[in-house]
Amino acid sequence: MSICKELIEQMGGEIFVESTKGVGSTISFVLELPKGASADMPEREETSFNENFLVGRKILVTDDNDLNRLVASILLLDYGATVMVAENGEIAMEMIAKEKFDVVLMDIQMPVMNGFETTKKLRSLGDTIPIIALTASAIKGEREKCIDAGMNDYITKPINEEEFLKTIDRWIVNDKNESEIKFDIEEVEKPIENNEALYDLSGLRTISKGREAFVRKMVDIFCEQTPLSVKEMIDAYYSNDLMQMGAIAHKLKSNVDNLSIFSLQKIIRDIETVGREQLNAPELPTQLNQTQIIISNVIEKLREEFPEEDLSI
Repeated sequence: MSICKELIEQMGGEIFVESTKGVGSTISFVLELPKGASADMPEREETSFNENFLVGRKILVTDDNDLNRLVASILLLDYGATVMVAENGEIAMEMIAKEKFDVVLMDIQMPVMNGFETTKKLRSLGDTIPIIALTASAIKGEREKCIDAGMNDYITKPINEEEFLKTIDRWIVNDKNESEIKFDIEEVEKPIENNEALYDLSGLRTISKGREAFVRKMVDIFCEQTPLSVKEMIDAYYSNDLMQMGAIAHKLKSNVDNLSIFSLQKIIRDIETVGREQLNAPELPTQLNQTQIIISNVIEKLREEFPEEDLSI
């Protein structure tokens, strides 16, 4: 109450308390605030999706709630996806063993086998399929628990259509591009074509509170250090030191996240998991090569935006 009183008085208001023993208390306050206008509202950038952008994609919705499965399924079907459903983790694992899915939507709280148990089991078997948590819990730390269990991302319920589709789109692998990549450490190939920006510095700019020199310094550090770390990670793979490879991937993960290199977020986490858990992952050479290619392309674009002679504080 004392904190509330101080805050309200600092804003030029008054707080009132009426209390009757054995009955209860009524607390109210009055604040005079300037009236806002439409122009004061922050602009919201909306993302639109082509109605066919999920055509040819097979998605497994795992949830014990009929309504939740229906809502998710309708949204996915509207954009052309092939949708299959499972009522719990055990059924989902049986289906994943028989079918190839592009993404699995995984509820957390389910009978028989919950989302955490199912994900950990799949990862222990070496399955790297993208798994996105579906949960009604938005409490702090819940997303981290999902990631620690081996999931790739997190969607809260009730589902927001735009965020739902953006999250799924983020983790869908472009099979055509993957099949065209050959593992050749000595020669960096042409950029992987997609419609997504290579990176996004808006997060860094928000943190820097408008200090562009800070952003430039971060870019400089990234450009200088990241290629060396990628090379060390690949060298560790060739030396059959998976633990070291995973440890380097863990350090690279924050660099990738800071620059919002979305195309690498899943890949670098998969490499980290393979190294940490000593998994047999036949896709690992391709993932390492993808990492080198994407980092090279990102640095090339960063140098265009921030020429080396300008990168100083």
